[in-house]
Amino acid sequence: MDDMNEYLLIFDDGNFNAPGFTFSVDNWITHTPPDVLAKNFGVNNTAFANTANPDKALQPGKASNTTVGSPFGQLTDNSSYHYPASQVNATEAPGGGGTVKIIDSSVFPIATTLAVTLVEVQPGGMREMHWHPNSDEWLYIQSGTARATLWLGTSLARTFDFSAGDTVVFPISAGHYIENTGNDTLSYLEVFKADRCIDVSLMQWLALSPPDLVSQVLNISVPTVQNFSETKQIIVK
Repeated sequence: MDDMNEYLLIFDDGNFNAPGFTFSVDNWITHTPPDVLAKNFGVNNTAFANTANPDKALQPGKASNTTVGSPFGQLTDNSSYHYPASQVNATEAPGGGGTVKIIDSSVFPIATTLAVTLVEVQPGGMREMHWHPNSDEWLYIQSGTARATLWLGTSLARTFDFSAGDTVVFPISAGHYIENTGNDTLSYLEVFKADRCIDVSLMQWLALSPPDLVSQVLNISVPTVQNFSETKQIIVK
């Protein structure tokens, strides 16, 4: 596998592969009369005789080193469809349990329908209890092992174990955490059909509420509530 590349395709619409949404150029060519192709491209009738219709997304080929210019200029700055995430440093979580790298419209303006956070959780660390108020959350586990409990309210909850290659979805506003259960770094993607990555920390929310009221609701001492961090921890250890 050393000479192969692996990539993850993420779409903001479940019908991405339906007719009219995605198409293969070779499929289109092979379903067009040769004389029409010749007239359209200004070539002879046999120019596309060897164009095949493999009907598959991947096929053998060679990487191109060619740069194509455009008389209309380049797509740069806010119009760019490329964000060099590999060149951006991850942010250390305040809770000390790992790092996050957020890629949304705040840094990638053209990405208005998808937002992503790359999360790395150290062994023994945990993505703190939280929820997302603006979108369902899709997870793709890149490496490591994890456990999460999803809470939907009214006593509806379930705990799941995950490993590399698994895909997970947490419904909008559903409470959850994600704990690293292995000895290696847990790496995963949080994906949202939204323009921003937004979450609400349970501890921060409680810490910024009147401690006497939190004490009454949870039947815990006021000093315990006052010990909650008012800063979002993101990942704890």
